[in-house]
Amino acid sequence: VRRLASLPGVASVSTTRRVRIDGASETFQLRVLDTSEQHFARFRFKRGNAKSAWRALQEDDAVIVSEPYAYRHRLGLGDTVLLRTDSGAREFRVAGIYYDYGSDEGRITVARRIYDRHWRDREITAMALYAAAGANSEDLLARARTIAGKHDVFIRSNQALRVASVEVFDRTFTITAVLRLLATVIAFIGVLSALMALQLERARELAVLRATGLTPPQLWQLLSGMALPVLVANKTRMRSVTVHDRSHRR
Repeated sequence: VRRLASLPGVASVSTTRRVRIDGASETFQLRVLDTSEQHFARFRFKRGNAKSAWRALQEDDAVIVSEPYAYRHRLGLGDTVLLRTDSGAREFRVAGIYYDYGSDEGRITVARRIYDRHWRDREITAMALYAAAGANSEDLLARARTIAGKHDVFIRSNQALRVASVEVFDRTFTITAVLRLLATVIAFIGVLSALMALQLERARELAVLRATGLTPPQLWQLLSGMALPVLVANKTRMRSVTVHDRSHRR
């Protein structure tokens, strides 16, 4: 970690440790954060603010909790959470509630200094390198991979992470496109079957029209003209059902 942090072109570093620990009645994810106040300010708080939360994490036995965790446990600012540390159960004050969409069960975030005080775990899970202004990110990645050497460390840039995320979303919506195509085909077959059934019922009537001199192209034009209002009516009915369904969900 020290060698990566001392690379030329690295402005600052942040480390994270993710563990599961026991709470009062369940296990949950604890995130241990060692970062600067500048990067900590990127948290978006629902209750409290970054400045006061940062001060509390540096001075007291305090934690910040994600919105899902606060909602599930009905926590507010100033409440306490009971955590089982290596030295026994201890209460930590909630200094802020932040928005987080990475875990539906929620998580608790604590500063590294507080974690080192109450737990004997000194490992880290992830490390972020922030490039200095004007530094070449590709060169920085290459040097970081060289330093990592034989260690089992996965190194990637923030840009590569965004590209990978977009690819995952694209693959997800590919399934949606296939389902949309399948629904269109089924709807077409259903409408076609209904129209064919109607024409079979009118076989005698159409035979009379042919006997009185109606040509095959004229017969097709007649049938198409009669089918068009049916399709428009079905489409309008589907729209009305969709609008009603959306308003019902609201």
